[in-house]
Amino acid sequence: MAILKNHWRFLIQGLLILFFITVSIPTYAQSQAYLLISDNDSLQEIINDYLLDLFDEIPNTIERDEEEQELRTEEDTVIAYSEVFNNKPLRKSVVLSAIVEEYAPDYLVFSWMEQESSGSSAYGISKNTVKIYIRVLDNSGRNIYKGTTSAKSKKAITPTTIEELLIDTVDQLDFIELEAAIAKNTLRKQKRGQSVKIVFENLSQKDYFETRDQLIEVLQNSGSIAKIRDKYNKSKKQLTIRATLKGDLDEYYRNLYRSAFNSEGLENFELDREG
Repeated sequence: MAILKNHWRFLIQGLLILFFITVSIPTYAQSQAYLLISDNDSLQEIINDYLLDLFDEIPNTIERDEEEQELRTEEDTVIAYSEVFNNKPLRKSVVLSAIVEEYAPDYLVFSWMEQESSGSSAYGISKNTVKIYIRVLDNSGRNIYKGTTSAKSKKAITPTTIEELLIDTVDQLDFIELEAAIAKNTLRKQKRGQSVKIVFENLSQKDYFETRDQLIEVLQNSGSIAKIRDKYNKSKKQLTIRATLKGDLDEYYRNLYRSAFNSEGLENFELDREG
């Protein structure tokens, strides 16, 4: 999830107002990125080959301790296998929040496996069985896709290896269904809109009452925003406006400049964007 911080300066009737726009949005379409976490190196590599056709990978060096059944992130967050390799709800998970904060993925992909080897010592033959699970969530913990499949080798003196079985097993997963689920989720988020937070600083209470409606009108004239909520902090001389934006963020920025430039109450207009 990208966090964009932008500095905008307006001189309103002789008063310099500095305000920040902080936007928390998912990056749609081809720029969407995923973080893949598996309990097995071979499984991770095989699934990764399929996922790269759908979106971008977030490089990482998450360590895997198979003996302790733990994962360790680059920021030393320790995650037990049992906390992520399951199908339990994760929307309020502290572990999920820590992963999202560290890696900022659009999607999290968890994959894990169960394997079994059995045979007859009398005849010297055996067989291998593999079952894999894959779970895809968005960065809020919402379930997007779940898949389970398995494969087993024939009994033989030299049965199919676990790695070979993994390739056959992953190939059975429906990645077309996964792609459709991601597209559906993206469309849902686009229709819902994206949260926008605007903070006006150095705004006295007197100026707040005199310019509030005008400032909101500038924002409304810049694009399709709804659910506008404003809150003024007298001690900090700070006005915070929250809204939902529908449409393209960069286009909104450009329109905001034009809207402010054309506003009669905004003089000596200066725009400074960072982030």
